[in-house]
This record gives sequence, C-alpha cells and structure tokens, in this order.
Amino acid sequence: MTPPPSGLANSAGSLRQEMAAAFTISMASPTRCQARTRLYRDGRLELEGFPVADISEYLADESVTIWLDLRDPDHGDLTVLSEEFGLHPLAVEAALRHSQRPKLDRYRSHLLLTATG
Repeated sequence: MTPPPSGLANSAGSLRQEMAAAFTISMASPTRCQARTRLYRDGRLELEGFPVADISEYLADESVTIWLDLRDPDHGDLTVLSEEFGLHPLAVEAALRHSQRPKLDRYRSHLLLTATG
C-alpha cells in the first residue's frame, strides 16, 4: 500500500492535535478570548478544560501545577492572571510592555523574569 502524500499526513496529524487540544478549552471563562486549562498533579495530567475561575482553588495543593493558555488576550483578559494566580497587577502590566529591559522583579508570592529575545 502506498503512504498518503506528505501534505495529507501532516494535515491528519494537525487535525489530531487540534481535536486533542479541544478538550482543554474551558467553556467557563471570565475572559473574552479562548482559554485552555490543564491541571497536573505530581507531574501527571489529571484534569483539563475546567473553569478558569477554579484555578485559585487548586493552587493551595503543592502537588498541583496549573497551565492556563489564553489565545490572543486583550488587556482585560489578562486580569485573570492577578485574580486566579494572585500575580501582582504590576507584574501583569510589565508583561504587556514590549520594550521591557531584561530584569527580575521580586514579589511577595512570586518572581517575574522579563527577558527579550
């Protein structure tokens, strides 16, 4: 049997990735942009596509790592980073500025590393 042309194989692979990623989309999000959530416990994927507003509830557990992906967020969408992760609003503001110099800011609960590429 002849393998499919490489373009078709790549398309099929992309489709599988998109379908798998669809499970991570949170249907309950305070953001206007698309949000994807994942929860890892002890390094293993345990939950995906859960409401963004639940992030702060999971963070008390030190065995948990949360992944939040915001697709093309606007300034208002990024307030969720302060609300759910407890990031300082100035840290979120700094992330929006494209002309930041490389630096490390220390906050009470976290560090923010700004680096340019």
